Amino acid sequence: MKIARMVVLANSYKIGHRCIAGIDLNTGKWIRPVSYAPERVILLPPELQGLEAREIVEVPISDTVPDPPDRFQIENRFCSNVFWKKAGKLPISGLFPYIETTPMLFYTGLGFELSQSLHQLPPSLWKSLILIRTKVRFSIADHDTEFTKKSQGVRAFFSYGKNFCYDYDLPVTDDGFLSRQLPDPHRYIDCLLTISLTRPFLEKCWKLVAGVIPLASQ
Repeated sequence: MKIARMVVLANSYKIGHRCIAGIDLNTGKWIRPVSYAPERVILLPPELQGLEAREIVEVPISDTVPDPPDRFQIENRFCSNVFWKKAGKLPISGLFPYIETTPMLFYTGLGFELSQSLHQLPPSLWKSLILIRTKVRFSIADHDTEFTKKSQGVRAFFSYGKNFCYDYDLPVTDDGFLSRQLPDPHRYIDCLLTISLTRPFLEKCWKLVAGVIPLASQ
């Protein structure tokens, strides 16, 4: 295994555990540490379960990419659950070089991608994590979805893409953000968002807001 210096950009709910992801500052590439368990959940010691956005952790990871059903999540890397070490915190300005501006979130303007459609793409185009900057409004959902329970019903409403032509309504699974008081639901705030694409579920890979970093005090 090698040591990644990961700046945390997502610490979200996953099947009663955590899904943590970020960018390896050694390579500038996304990584999502996972275990060998069927659901890939990682079990961190208590002192690391509350990792906040922008914290840097040293993580032993393998170069091995898990096989299906992880195949679309090319950022997944097997890791050790226990030998993580905090190594500082990155200023917000340090994240700006990693913000992406793409025509849409992943491949469509929808809240999910069809796994069948992803199979038709060359593997070089697969990705499941992206950091964006946009104006967001957060509100409690007035309808049930597959992810309402894990997101406490909180959803993010924002426009994104070329000329902001796609309107998204996505569940929020950022544990730290959900533990705080929500901003005014009628107000849009400037944020960095980590968008994650799930493993296939009912033939769909769902888009989630796995990380929220407000850029101004609200």
